[in-house]
Amino acid sequence: MEKPFPPISQELLTALSRVFPDQVPNLSDTDRQVWTKVGNVQVVRFLRERFREQNEDILNTKVIPDVHV
Repeated sequence: MEKPFPPISQELLTALSRVFPDQVPNLSDTDRQVWTKVGNVQVVRFLRERFREQNEDILNTKVIPDVHV
C-alpha cells in the first residue's frame, strides 16, 4: 500500500508559483533552460493536484460515522 502524500499548504503552492511561474519560456533560453523550467512547473502542477485531492478528501470525509440501529 502506498503511503499518503504529506499535507500541502496553500502558502507553499503560492510561494512555489512565484519562484517557478507557469509561463512561456524566453526565446533567448537554451534548450536546457527550457526543459529545466518545464520540470519546475510540472512539480508545482503535481503538488497543486495533490493539494486539490487532499482538500477534496477533507470535504468528502464524514466526521460522524453512520450509525446503524
